[in-house]
Amino acid sequence: MPSNPTEATLPGTSRPEASTKRPRSFFFHPEEGRLRVGWRIALFVVLLAGLATVVSMILRAVPLPEDRDLRMALLVAMAATVGTTAVLIARRFLDKRPLRTLGLAWRGPVVADVVFGFLLSGLSIGLLFGGLWGLGWIELSAWAWEGQASAVIGRISLWVGIVFLVSWWEELVFRGYLLQNLQQGVGLVVAILLTTSIFAGVHLVNPNATIWSALGIFCIGFTRVYGWLRTGQLWLSIGLHAGWNFFQGPVFGFAVSGRNTFSLLPTTATGPDWATGGAFGPEAGAVVFPVVVFLLGGLYLWTRTRTGVTQTADSAP
Repeated sequence: MPSNPTEATLPGTSRPEASTKRPRSFFFHPEEGRLRVGWRIALFVVLLAGLATVVSMILRAVPLPEDRDLRMALLVAMAATVGTTAVLIARRFLDKRPLRTLGLAWRGPVVADVVFGFLLSGLSIGLLFGGLWGLGWIELSAWAWEGQASAVIGRISLWVGIVFLVSWWEELVFRGYLLQNLQQGVGLVVAILLTTSIFAGVHLVNPNATIWSALGIFCIGFTRVYGWLRTGQLWLSIGLHAGWNFFQGPVFGFAVSGRNTFSLLPTTATGPDWATGGAFGPEAGAVVFPVVVFLLGGLYLWTRTRTGVTQTADSAP
C-alpha cells in the first residue's frame, strides 16, 4: 500500500513525472530556450540605438565630404552597417536562429524578384510623373545631361548604391526582424499594423513631414509588407523599396521623403500640395493612393503562383 493514498495509480497507468515540467518564466521561454519575444525586441532596440549613438559620435569627430551626394552615401553606409550589425547580433544571440530565416534564403527567383520590384516601382513613378505632367502640376527646370555625361553617369551610379543600401537595412530591420518577431508575439495582423506605423512614424522627423506624409508612407510601407507576405522572402520588398527611392528622386526629380537629390529631370511641383505632396514628395499627396493600388496589383500578378507566408520566421528552414 502506498504511504499516501493520493499517490496511488490505476493499473496500466504511470505516475506523472513532475520533474519534467518546466516552470513558466517571465523572461525566458522554456520550450524555446531563449528570451521571450518582447524582451528580444526590447534588447534589439537598445542594441540598435546604442550602435547608432556610437556611430553618430564617430561621425561628429571626423570631417564629412562637402559634396552632398557623397555625404549622403557615407551616412547611408553607416546606417546600413548599424542596422545590419544589430540584426546579425540579435538574430544569432537573442533569437538563436539563422539570418536566412528572416526571408533572406538564396532560393527561388531571387534576382528576378529584386529586378521586378525595382522596375515595378519605376513604372509606377513614371505613370505618376506623366499624370502630373499632363495636369500641368509639375515643371522641369533643366536636364541633367546638358552637362558632362560622365558626371551624370557617376551620380546615377552612386545613387543606385545609396538606394539599395537604404532598402537593404530598412527592410531587414522593419519587414525582417521587427515584423517577423512581433508576428510570434501578437499575431500577423497586429504585427503588420505596428511595424508599418513605426516605419511611418520615424519619417516624421524628415524635413517637410506632416501627418499626411506619415499616412502615405504607411500605405507605401504596406506594399513592401505585401511583397514579403506573397513570397515569404524580403528580396521583392528590397527591390520595390530601392526602385521607389531611385525613380522618385534621382530619375524623376521628386523630393524623396522631404529631401532633394541629384536628378536627371529636376522637377518642381506647381500643383496643390494636397495632391502632389509638395516639398515632401508624392507620399504626402493624394497621388500616392492610386499608385499603391497599382503596386499591389502588380505584386499580386507577379506572385500569383507563390504559396506566400504560411509559417513564422522561426519555423522556416
